Amino acid sequence: MTTWNPPEEQLPPLLQAFRNMSPTRQPNMLALEVFLLCAQAPKTYAELEQLTGCNRPNIEKAVKLLTPRIDPKTGEVNAPAMHLLKLERIKNEQTKRISITARGRRLLDGNA
Repeated sequence: MTTWNPPEEQLPPLLQAFRNMSPTRQPNMLALEVFLLCAQAPKTYAELEQLTGCNRPNIEKAVKLLTPRIDPKTGEVNAPAMHLLKLERIKNEQTKRISITARGRRLLDGNA
């Protein structure tokens, strides 16, 4: 079976960016979906579960690909290939709201 790879210049910049983030050049489609949903309006994990039909652990993995994290063992910041999402704690609640970063907005606008 032959594999077809579209020329990079024919792919939209958003898809190019998601492909380039992955060492295998296969974008994480749940991360892309979460990013696009959060671009419409900030979302909680519960809202993303309902909208995607995926469970929270899988959504957390997708979000982790697009947000910097502090390694609890070393205290070092693990930066993603592209920091496109940010987490904000909702006041007086246990959950967080996920929204896109300024870089994410520029990527959507085609100005990455």
